[in-house]
Amino acid sequence: MGMFDSLYVDCPKCGKRIEFQSKAGRCHMDEYTLSNCPPHIGGDLIGETRSCECGHKVTIRGAVILVVEHS
Repeated sequence: MGMFDSLYVDCPKCGKRIEFQSKAGRCHMDEYTLSNCPPHIGGDLIGETRSCECGHKVTIRGAVILVVEHS
């Protein structure tokens, strides 16, 4: 069984926590919320959809902004 990191979001319909799993991070079973989620974990989950126990579907939406610095 592989290891992963988790992003937990609250279902907007019933308020229960929904888990999204990502292998983009350290994969040490770290847990995040929207307020402390690292960009590489959030970016990995864009477009992912999960169903809550209540039946409501939740999709991660977002954008990745890349910045190139010149020295």
